[in-house]
Amino acid sequence: MGSSVFAARSETPRIAWVTNFAAPYRIPVWAAIANEIHLEVFLLESQGRFAASDNADRASDWFGREATNYTLCEVPTERVRRGETTLYWIKWGGIRQVLKNADVVILGGWESPSYWQILLFVKLTRRRPRLIGFYESTLASQGHGKGLIAKARSVFFNSLDAVVVPGESARRAIESMGVQGDKTFVGFNAVDVESFRSAAASAPTDDGVGHRFLFVGRLIALKNVSTILEAFARIAETGDTLTIVGAGPDRKVLSVLSVELGIEQVVSFLGAVAYVELPELVARCETLVLASTSEVWGLAVNEALAAGLHVVVSDVCGVSASVCHMEGVFVSGTDIASVADAMTCSRAAWHSRLLEPEILRYTPEVFARVFLDAAAVSSTEVLLCEGKA
Repeated sequence: MGSSVFAARSETPRIAWVTNFAAPYRIPVWAAIANEIHLEVFLLESQGRFAASDNADRASDWFGREATNYTLCEVPTERVRRGETTLYWIKWGGIRQVLKNADVVILGGWESPSYWQILLFVKLTRRRPRLIGFYESTLASQGHGKGLIAKARSVFFNSLDAVVVPGESARRAIESMGVQGDKTFVGFNAVDVESFRSAAASAPTDDGVGHRFLFVGRLIALKNVSTILEAFARIAETGDTLTIVGAGPDRKVLSVLSVELGIEQVVSFLGAVAYVELPELVARCETLVLASTSEVWGLAVNEALAAGLHVVVSDVCGVSASVCHMEGVFVSGTDIASVADAMTCSRAAWHSRLLEPEILRYTPEVFARVFLDAAAVSSTEVLLCEGKA
């Protein structure tokens, strides 16, 4: 990763990253950060409670994660469910557990009381840490564009000394809150692109029969999978297939829809797939379709491009503004006609896998560097906050 931005310090700095749960796609970024500094990841949701509650539709590697070169532990919390959102409150002593010996604290959101607890505790301490926010949401994915909640969000991020954002769409959102441009560090949301590139390199060559479309994600309303099915039914030619990877509450209704559309023979529902198995599966397809009506980013796009695939991605996905110029990217709306047109264009433009996709430049190490650069301007402690609401 190059020379450490913390090299001038006499001891290796200690970072505590607080987040809801250990998402598999975040693991490579944590590992890259931990290559340079001591990292502890604190989970607000216990692994046991996460697996037993409302996440049965996730693949197995979302549960019981083991750390590599960093420490993974849990913070004692209470939680309250509010629709699709879970809010956490840290129990007595949990805040001190997080902050103990930490030079840097990374918070995984702003909307839960737990993040405000830590923010207020830090503000009241005698040693004033530098506060750095990580905000992923876009203007399209933000809830509460105005009102008390929007005001609270703005107060939170304007209380910080700097903000890290993963792309142009998130930068616009943070600027809309009045955060000054010189306080913003712009990165690029990242996955382990090398694993997807390697899988594509060893995947069998195209058999030349039809075009293989793919969707990867949870089967929930905002993923707009019904529109993908409708669009596929309109444009499917002989030999074309559509593979649906993921599970969720909409699984049954989507299966019924495929029958009603008369495409059940060429549509496969694979259910949840472990993240470690995903690269090989993606590499067997040709066009990923992500038509979400709300999406802070859409990391499946990174994964597909790294494997040399085309992607059809809706213009409300946060990733679209950052990849729209790349080869093999077709930006659509969220309606059936627009998605169908983009799928048709992708199929017509397909010749073979992209050999050197631009997305390969955006590695977890590059993304980790943005956090390290933002933290480097601190002379004492640093607090990094990751927000998605």
